[in-house]
Amino acid sequence: MAKENALVKKLSAVETLGSTSVICSDKTGTLTQNEMTVSNVWTLDHEYDVSGLGYAPEGQITLDGEAIKVYDHTNLQTILRAVALCSNAKVVAPNEDNDRYTVLGDPTEACLGVVAQKGGINLDSLTTEALRLRELPFDSTRKRMTTIHDYSYKIHGDQRIAFVKGAPREILEISSHVERNGERVAMESVFFDEAMEANDMYARNGLRVLAVAYRALDHETSLPNTMSQYTPEIIEDDLTFLGLVVMSDPRRPKLVMP
Repeated sequence: MAKENALVKKLSAVETLGSTSVICSDKTGTLTQNEMTVSNVWTLDHEYDVSGLGYAPEGQITLDGEAIKVYDHTNLQTILRAVALCSNAKVVAPNEDNDRYTVLGDPTEACLGVVAQKGGINLDSLTTEALRLRELPFDSTRKRMTTIHDYSYKIHGDQRIAFVKGAPREILEISSHVERNGERVAMESVFFDEAMEANDMYARNGLRVLAVAYRALDHETSLPNTMSQYTPEIIEDDLTFLGLVVMSDPRRPKLVMP
């Protein structure tokens, strides 16, 4: 056992090893690199591939194997901005103390900012031009997080926007509309099913999936007068579904696969 680099702490474990049929291991940081990476962005119009591993903002977004100009794909651009804005993690570039990109905050959120950079989005300019007004933090009951912004880029003419990211089914169930072919159209069961089928396909392949949506608040006359009164019950409804962001934790380069 020692020759195979297997550390045995209890002799009784060796005595019963002969009857073992399955060995389970926590893969994060052991079998994998512990660097979440966005591999795909899915919308009702397209499935985009994202190259590059880890937290370095190096890679590109392609469609059907061809590099694209993100600003020609309005929905994709909105998704990239949304996930970057609706996150709190920061990626720190290599410096004299560390020769690698490192994360301050949640690793999953960190990779969302990275994919936005791969799409040509300057994060410093984005946060300046889309001032955050309020955050409704993630919790395990709602399974989502919301941030509200004064969004200077505007969506269909609206500027005060709530961006929501979270579990796909929970997001879809509170979405009344979808973005399709550059237009905001009513949610239909076929759209719901198509998105869930994509989510399930990614999940079966061991990938993590987040749904992204928004709600335009400019013309909402029923909302409270003060931002502090904006609660999840009030804001997280009547959303417009944008798409799915797909992530993986790449395996270590030297890992031998069976």
